[in-house]
Formats: sequence, structure tokens, C-alpha cells
Amino acid sequence: MSNRFQVCIFEDSQATQMTPYQVSRPCYTIPSGFYNLVDRMALVFPDAPVHLICQPHHALLLKKRYPKVSVNDFNKSLPTLFINGRCNAETPIIRELMSSINPQKNRLYIHDESVIALYCQDELSSIVFNALTECPGFDDIIRIARHKSMVEDIKNVPMVAHWWDYISQLEHALTRDFESFPKKSLIEGDISSFTTLINDQGMYIDQNSHVREYVSLDATNGPIVIMGNVTIQPFVHIEGPCVIGQNSTVFSYAHISASAIGSYCKIGGEVTRSIVQSYSNKSHAGYLGDSMVGEWVNLGAQTTVSNLKLSYGTINSHSFNQVLMPTDHQFLGAIFGDHVKTGIQSTFSCGSVVSSGSSLHGTGIHATFIPPFSWGSPNNYSRQDMPAFIESVQRMMQRRGLALSDEEQLAFKELHHLTRPNDALVKTPLEN
Repeated sequence: MSNRFQVCIFEDSQATQMTPYQVSRPCYTIPSGFYNLVDRMALVFPDAPVHLICQPHHALLLKKRYPKVSVNDFNKSLPTLFINGRCNAETPIIRELMSSINPQKNRLYIHDESVIALYCQDELSSIVFNALTECPGFDDIIRIARHKSMVEDIKNVPMVAHWWDYISQLEHALTRDFESFPKKSLIEGDISSFTTLINDQGMYIDQNSHVREYVSLDATNGPIVIMGNVTIQPFVHIEGPCVIGQNSTVFSYAHISASAIGSYCKIGGEVTRSIVQSYSNKSHAGYLGDSMVGEWVNLGAQTTVSNLKLSYGTINSHSFNQVLMPTDHQFLGAIFGDHVKTGIQSTFSCGSVVSSGSSLHGTGIHATFIPPFSWGSPNNYSRQDMPAFIESVQRMMQRRGLALSDEEQLAFKELHHLTRPNDALVKTPLEN
């Protein structure tokens, strides 16, 4: 489609209870492969304005994250591609979807009781936009748009329904993103002559990154991408598919496989089939497998996550509204929200959900669901003291040369209030 249009990303009702990150940010800020959905749409459609629809309590922090992107507003005069924030499609699939659009007709793309996207080119745009600000369900969107749109069921677009879907789709997403990566098979960094590169055609190493002595990079099972200003210390082993975000450090003797590491991260120990988002630290020994780590997280030394039951059975986990659900996964670790901190030797069971803003310590096994802004040790949890929490966030950000603004402090205080026990965003804790 060559006509000028705009992109608007939204969340439906299912997204609002999907991960702990919904406390402070929408699901479309969660990375899948090399990018999150906002960055991916900006790359695929560089000339199309991108707009974001979010819940009111997300708006301030979202504007801070994307200062040049319109939040909860859009241009009523332009045709609009509304895309579900749970859409986990790679770049080629998004381009294929757009090529099928007739710019003179409204289109509604659905599959398996999920609205994947809508293309609206008339007064329907405003009607749909207003409806999507309420995070509607599938039936609500269908009722609004179906009678004015051509409906198409498309089966090749991966959607995320639960937090563990990000894990199950990770390796495929990393591999597909490398296929469309403009600098694939380009190795330019400062690489020691004692480094071992296996299948280097499946690698990209930025010219400003450093790979030290006795590092092994193995792209046999998938690509390895090392972005700018990354340091890989000696005796590290990395197996693809894997991406290491810019300005991150991988410490000596680390073993990373089939994982996505964000920007400004510090990684040590063993990390397998996991997503570690930006500004987070797992600097020391300890196992992290089949797990998700949010932003501004610090996992203390020997923090370990179990990802396999003794029975080898399938694992249950909670949605953010604390409904215990079967995952059909034999291997599944934990999900850590944003601004989570764990003390040394913290231990987490398969399928654990640790909500944002929590600080945990103690050597016992923690509860399988930790509510937002929790503090404490196993069997002894309480609410975070907000001034102390703000102070710890300030100290962590200062170590990265950043500052917590007054507006962000106000947003955290509002989130702390909204997530108090028995409030709309979260209920009292449950055990698995």
C-alpha cells in the first residue's frame, strides 16, 4: 500500500492482565526478538506516524519513554492501521499484511477470537480509536467494526496470550529478525585472536564492541547479534539464537543461549531461553532459564530459578489477575516485573510471577505469586515503604548516569496507590 497512513498500537482486555509489566507500561513495550512492537513498526514504516493508546496510569511513563510519539491521540484525517499490542509478528509478516490492504476499504483482521489489526480509512477511525481507549474485548471490537469492514481470518500472525508465550516464540523471533537485519554476517568489532567463532556467517558484531580472549560464539543453532559498545569478557560461551543489546557487559565464565539481552545490562552466570530487558543486572552466578526479566531489575548473587519440575510434568503459572493456569510447558521459569530486586541466594519455583516494584530476600523458596510493591522474605511479605522504594530507584538510576524526574516519582506513587491489596489492578496473593 503506497497511500499515506498512520499506525496506532492498542491493548485489548486480554493484554491488561497478561504480565506484571502492565502495572507501569503496556505490553507493546515488551521486546520480542530484536525489537518491541513500537520500535518494529517505526522500522517497518519509517514514514508513517506512530500513535500509542494506553491506560491512563501508563501515560506519563510512556510519554517519558517515547517523547516524540503521540500518546492517546491521533490524526483523524489520515487512514489508520490499528494493530494489537499482543501481535508478535516479525517484519516480513507485517509487510505482507500491509500489502494485502486496499486503501479504499476498511479491513478487520482476526484469528482465534483475537483482533490482530484493523485498517480504517473513513469516519470509522474515530469510532474505533475511542473504543480502543477502553481496552475492549474481542466481541466489543467486532460489534463496532464488523459491519463496516471486510473481515479476514489470518493464521500466520503469532499472538501473545500469556507471558510464557514470549518465551515459546523467542527463538523463532530472533531467527526471523536476523533474516531481515540489514547488517547480518558483518563482523567488525575488536575481537581477540583467541576467540572462537563457529558459523560466523550467522553473526553480527558491531565495530564498537569488544570480544575478549577465550570467548566462544556458536551460531550453529541460530544467529548471534552483538550490538554497539558491548563488552564480552574472557571465557564466555554464547550459543545462538541470541542478541546482546548495546552498552551491555557479559562477565567472565557466563553461558548464554537462545536469549535476548537488552541494552545497558550486566550478565553473568547461566542464562538460557530468557528475555532480560534493558538496564537490568544478573551479574553473578545463578541460573535463569525460560524466564523474563523486566527493566531496572537486579538479581542478587546466586539467585536461581527452577524451570523443570521433579516430576517432569507441565507447569502452572498465574496471570496478573492471579488466575492459576496450565501452561502446557515442561520447561518454564519465572517472570520478574520492572524494578524488582532479589537478595543473595533467592530461589524461585517454576512458573513464578514476581510483580513490579518488589524487593525480596531470604534463602527459602519464594511464593509463586508476589503482588506489586512487595517487600520481604518467604512467608513474611509486606508492602514496600514508598519513600524507601523511590530512594532505591534513584540510587540505581544514578549509577547509570540517569535521574528520576519529579513526574516519574509521582507516577510511581500513583501506581503504588492503584495496586494496593484488593484494588482493581491486583488482588490478594495466591499460592500455586
